[in-house]
Amino acid sequence: MRRIVLCTVLVFSLVLLFQNFAQGGQFFGALEPITKKGEFSVGVGYFYSADNFRQENAINQVDVSLDSFRFALPISIPKFNVKAKQNQYFIQGSYGFIDGGEVYLRGGFADIKFDRVFVKEDFNLSDFDDDPKIFGTLGVRLRNDLNSIFSVGMFLQGTVYSTYEDTESVNFPGLRIKEKVEVKNAPWEINLGVGLQAKLYADNTTKVILYGGPMVYWEQFDVKESAEVDIDPAIYPVGFTFLTAEASTSYKEKNNLGGFLGLRLSLAKQFHIEVEAQKKSRISVGGALTYSF
Repeated sequence: MRRIVLCTVLVFSLVLLFQNFAQGGQFFGALEPITKKGEFSVGVGYFYSADNFRQENAINQVDVSLDSFRFALPISIPKFNVKAKQNQYFIQGSYGFIDGGEVYLRGGFADIKFDRVFVKEDFNLSDFDDDPKIFGTLGVRLRNDLNSIFSVGMFLQGTVYSTYEDTESVNFPGLRIKEKVEVKNAPWEINLGVGLQAKLYADNTTKVILYGGPMVYWEQFDVKESAEVDIDPAIYPVGFTFLTAEASTSYKEKNNLGGFLGLRLSLAKQFHIEVEAQKKSRISVGGALTYSF
């Protein structure tokens, strides 16, 4: 009976742990390059990202260690749709390699928060929350003028994130469980967008651009869950005092289609302020301040 109670607590914990995970999105910017051919720009920005993901593979087994004895425990944990929030702080440098085209390199720090991940004593869930880690983005954007007001353009960018992890300890009668969650193997995302932009106002020193359009995106990351259980033999005389269990799975974007809408204000031909909203599975917003030279 006590073995059944022990296994029930462990399995229930693993099921709850695997149900809430995701990564984030990235700031795009206007379709029109900030830099002209042969020029550079540098800027700083912030982006709040939120999105939903789907689990790619169901979990069919958990690797268990009882002291020094290891075995695979067959188990069926269903797939879950998941969500996350992320704050990204970045610096970006751009270079105009052709008229109407630029490449850009972005680097910064991004935290991550998953809602309702860790199992507590009352079987409610607490959040996964890790500190900002380094990420990097490489992209290119191209623009073609239709007339003096309207232009079409596209962008392509890829991002690689750091790994994240968090731990939580929980106590049940006779059991102390240390839960650990790891987002592993350099989570990545790719965004491809096309759109239309319009000059709402332009004079010798000031220009206002409205831009937007559809996009497709791909994102993937791996998650490893583990639990270490210290067992009080006076309460659970099951023949072992330490148990570990771990399982892994991967997540991808819930869907591949989204959209973006933004506004750029250029002052004195060198200072540029941008704000942008995106809609994937959820809404994300951000902005940037850039100086071109």
